[in-house]
Amino acid sequence: MDKFRKSVCGIFRDRSFQAMPEYDSGDVEDLLGSSGISCIILNHKDIETLKRKICDIVILPYVRGNFSDRALASLVKYHADGGSLFFLGDLPNKDKWFPLKNMQAAPFHLTRCYDDFNISSDRPGIEGLTPKGREIIGMLEDTPFFEGKAIPGLRVTAFPPDITYPLIRIHSASHAENSSSIAVVERKCEKFLGAKFAVIGFIGGEPRENVDGAYQKPWKFDPGLLTRRWKGINSVVLKIIKWLQPAKFAAAIDVQPVSREGETKGISILLKNISDCEIRISKMHLCLEKETVWKSPPVSINPMAIKKISCPQISRCAGIHQYSLFIENDLIASAESTERVIPGNRVESETYGFSTYWSFQKPQISDEFRFFCDEMQRRGCQYLRANIPWEEIEPAPGKYDWRITDEMLKYADKAGLALQFWLFPTTRGSGLGDGGVPWWSLREPAIDRNGNKGFFPSLWSPFYRNHYFEMLEHLTKRYAMEKTLKKFVLDFGNSDFPYGYYYYVNDTSLFDYSKFERKAFASYLKNELEWDMEKISLCFGKKFRSFADIPVPFVEESEPWRVYLDFRTWSISQGNLKVREIVRKNAPAKLPPDPPGHGLGSIADIGTYFCESKAKHWLEERKFDPKHVETHNFGKTWGGEPWQVGGEYRQYADALFQSVRLNADYFTIPGADLGLYGEDIAKIGFIRRTLAGAVRQSPRLAVFDRTGWNEFTSLANIATRLDIPADLISAKHRYDFSCYRLMTLPDCDYADRTVTGGGGGMLVPTDEQWFWLLRESVEKGLNLLVFPGTCTIGKDRVQRTFLRQVFGLENVRYGKKMESTVKFPKSFGGGTLTGNACEVSADGTVLLLDSSARPILVRKNYGLGSVLIAGYDSSPESLDPVYNYEMDERIKGHTLVKLCTFLGIVPERYNTDNLLAFKEMINVDGKEYFIILSYLKKPVVQTVKVRLSRPARSAFDLATGERCELRKISEDFHEFDLALHPRMPRFMSFHDKFPCTASSPKL
Repeated sequence: MDKFRKSVCGIFRDRSFQAMPEYDSGDVEDLLGSSGISCIILNHKDIETLKRKICDIVILPYVRGNFSDRALASLVKYHADGGSLFFLGDLPNKDKWFPLKNMQAAPFHLTRCYDDFNISSDRPGIEGLTPKGREIIGMLEDTPFFEGKAIPGLRVTAFPPDITYPLIRIHSASHAENSSSIAVVERKCEKFLGAKFAVIGFIGGEPRENVDGAYQKPWKFDPGLLTRRWKGINSVVLKIIKWLQPAKFAAAIDVQPVSREGETKGISILLKNISDCEIRISKMHLCLEKETVWKSPPVSINPMAIKKISCPQISRCAGIHQYSLFIENDLIASAESTERVIPGNRVESETYGFSTYWSFQKPQISDEFRFFCDEMQRRGCQYLRANIPWEEIEPAPGKYDWRITDEMLKYADKAGLALQFWLFPTTRGSGLGDGGVPWWSLREPAIDRNGNKGFFPSLWSPFYRNHYFEMLEHLTKRYAMEKTLKKFVLDFGNSDFPYGYYYYVNDTSLFDYSKFERKAFASYLKNELEWDMEKISLCFGKKFRSFADIPVPFVEESEPWRVYLDFRTWSISQGNLKVREIVRKNAPAKLPPDPPGHGLGSIADIGTYFCESKAKHWLEERKFDPKHVETHNFGKTWGGEPWQVGGEYRQYADALFQSVRLNADYFTIPGADLGLYGEDIAKIGFIRRTLAGAVRQSPRLAVFDRTGWNEFTSLANIATRLDIPADLISAKHRYDFSCYRLMTLPDCDYADRTVTGGGGGMLVPTDEQWFWLLRESVEKGLNLLVFPGTCTIGKDRVQRTFLRQVFGLENVRYGKKMESTVKFPKSFGGGTLTGNACEVSADGTVLLLDSSARPILVRKNYGLGSVLIAGYDSSPESLDPVYNYEMDERIKGHTLVKLCTFLGIVPERYNTDNLLAFKEMINVDGKEYFIILSYLKKPVVQTVKVRLSRPARSAFDLATGERCELRKISEDFHEFDLALHPRMPRFMSFHDKFPCTASSPKL
């Protein structure tokens, strides 16, 4: 403590800068004074001349204010010389808080994102802290302050290889449970090696909707944790200041985080002397898996200097390798590092990449951007999808500036990094790009229902369309022949959130009521749907004299609103068709196969199965009218990204799992410059590239149902977690369905999903052609399961499909729904289920009777297949219990499982006793892997049986390096016990070549 008291803290205070009003420089000065810590006050001029010898820690209570270039450079140099930085509020930003348009965090190798979070724990004082939080803070004080509060926070992370440690454990809407507004950073990069950084972040005050001017959202100022009302704030600040005391010496192991077997690169040791006297090291030991592989001669390092020492080449096989650096006479490891080596026999394409939403202060890419991209490439990324803000390449109408795109191409070519130009118009000052559509493009803006102008052009504005398409003409022609540029990822109207200028308010009813939108909607009704005035009047419930009188409906007008939502989806597709026409004409080789080509925005969703199903049958679907089969981001090749913008492995792992399970052609880490963890990026890169190109067993089960995450009764959530492979089908699928043994139709025709991008909510196709295709598939051998709601006609439901007519089911009748008990015969696997069901009156063979001898499942044959007419469905009151994949450990006695058993669709390659988790056996380069992902809130240990084509003694997890011993139970089958933790997938390899680095944990 005496040593600490000699340190000097500099506190930033300047009238031209704004701090948090409820915790400012005065609070910090009083805290340090009462703690006996020396401090000095620094104004902006002092920061411009800041030197490391002036103080050890600079504390900056700051939310808003413009640091000069000289001041920023001084702070960066001070930090590079080992001085610690502590921001209370926000990172350096310029002018208005939003639009950000600053990226002034980048010179400090920092990223910023925002979130609202809760500190939710039975014992928040202790359990509300991460391990690093317990090390630094010990215990949170005044925990009643957190009860029931959503706290606004700024999430800050550092560029890799620096290590970011969140200090409080939170629950957030974005599931970023380990990201928080209190974080510390240990610097491992050469520039800042040995320095320390800390932040208690606040998102900046007023909601960004208000500051941007898009919409005046009601709000009440909430200072988050930076308030005197939280009695624990001083304790946390003081303990972080103590942790920030600069070190005298730092070391790091510089090893390629992800490499390929046979192409592994050399290893270097970085040593930095941050003191004012020479440091001598007699000997160092570099250990690989705890075995010494290299010893250094004596080393001397001058004051404030860094030394880089190259180690001899060390041969590494495929797998996960742990390095430790020990300094003689100091038995504590001074540095650790992990290297992941991809099998050398892999024939790789560009399957793993990252996107950037970077805006630059000047018309040139920055050194920090280059550094960031280099580090992402070292972690396995093979391509860069670089967002190019429209306003930066066309600052004035018809005036183009290509300096940034030209320079980016030169950089990517030199770095050997494949490049994609990604451009989508979005709201003015989008939170993604720190930029957006140019100001001048808002001449004809979208207008909300109250007449307010939005910060997004009307999608049907002639001015917007003419200029946007003309800009794309120039862009695609200019770079058509550039070899480094692989794709033009060009969108129209921000198709993930069409009409999205109010997206940030999350009010999906506030769309465009401009004259351009109204005219286009009326034209859609007349020319695309070919509706007459009578049908339109019936839909709206009111008469119109002409198409010119038809308005854009409001959300409360349910039927016209559904039609309008379909129009919105159609509007985006029309814009994208024009965009693709431009690329196809000017640069056909750079046209992505999956329009518009930037991938699914949520590849973790089970709707991702739609993409895989379509890709397998892509050529077969080409014979159908595009309007029936084409949809957003589907293609012969396809891919996507996690929905979470900025996060860690835990947020990305489910998307990684689905990308591997369903053999996505590419996988993009989204918005990585808005928050990431370098070690996690490397882990994803290793797994993704090792398992890219995985092939799964061809499913014999297909399910057509709702794909929402919390649709616990949907068969889609059941089928994708069975011990048998399954495909999911949507209204956009059209191919020979007889490749399946069983296909289920939904129990209703509405998805009840009337949101942006989802159209009007129709779940099943409404055209007759699709049902004749289905009939043909049944004749070839498909068994089709239909429920009462699938083909009901009555007062309460209007059957909107051609199912009854095409299959001749007009005479099918259902009795009154009443409680039924069904004893399943041995052919169905036996067992008994009780619930509500209807008696089925139909021609055919009765397969199931309830205890009152009422038929509840009738089979009607058509050629080699049949229609299975069920009197039950998947509703909560029917025969099946509701399986919650977060609460229920396994699927027991489900009617879908029993029907599969009856049809001979049983587990063949793996068996988990139907643990309620995603799982699959995949094949990569002739080798088998078992992958599994559980969403159960509690950890479980599961015995897994796998069928292997070759003998193996153990299973190695590519994610953790853990090894599980195999037990042979038959000629083909082995079993092993696998510990599963929530949302942490296991990627098990059955090849003893991978080195063992850990044992399987016990729960």
